[in-house]
This record gives sequence, structure tokens and C-alpha cells, in this order.
Amino acid sequence: MPEKTDVEPLLVRMADDRFEQEAADWGSFQVFTFSATSNVAQQILPQNNKRLNAYIIVFGATGFVRVGTRGQVMNNAGAQLTGPIQIKYEATQEVWAIGDGINPFTVNVLDHRYE
Repeated sequence: MPEKTDVEPLLVRMADDRFEQEAADWGSFQVFTFSATSNVAQQILPQNNKRLNAYIIVFGATGFVRVGTRGQVMNNAGAQLTGPIQIKYEATQEVWAIGDGINPFTVNVLDHRYE
């Protein structure tokens, strides 16, 4: 029969089932403007593996801004965001935007990141 050994008790801390997310280390704001006469794609979020989340905030009275990958927005694909709207983005992938070429738009981006 194996020898018995005394074991110190294990301290267990009980917690509720809510998930508390650690705050991002820093955030940055950027603004992108899309004129009614120019329809050039702009990268609004770079690829970042340390991104917590980002907010894409669109202001414009009519028309839309198309967002997605560079390939999507260059080929009239991706999502169409009509302002005013705020979208929470929780992926690490880069995001591009392009205006509809008819209406002026402003896109504000708040990017939260870890160090």
C-alpha cells in the first residue's frame, strides 16, 4: 500500500460568473474625410494583433461609405454604412473604407490596443 502524505489545503477563491475585461493600454483617434468628388479608398484601421476593439463612427446625411478589406472596397463589395452610425469592430484584421463618390462623409475611428 502506498505511503500516505499530508497535503496542504488548496485555497480556492469563489467569484461570480461575470467576465471582467482588462482595459486597453491606450487608444487613438483618427478622422478620415471622403469628398463628393473624390472616391479613393483609405485604410482606416491597420492590421493589429493587439487590438482590443475599435469604433467606426460615420457622419453623413445621405449616401454611404463602403467598408471591408482592401479588395472588397476596391470591387464594390463589403458593408455599406449609412451615417450617422457607430460600429464596434472586434477583429485584428485591417479595415478599408471608400465613399460612394457622390456624397461627402466623415469617418472617425477610435482604436483600443494592448501594449
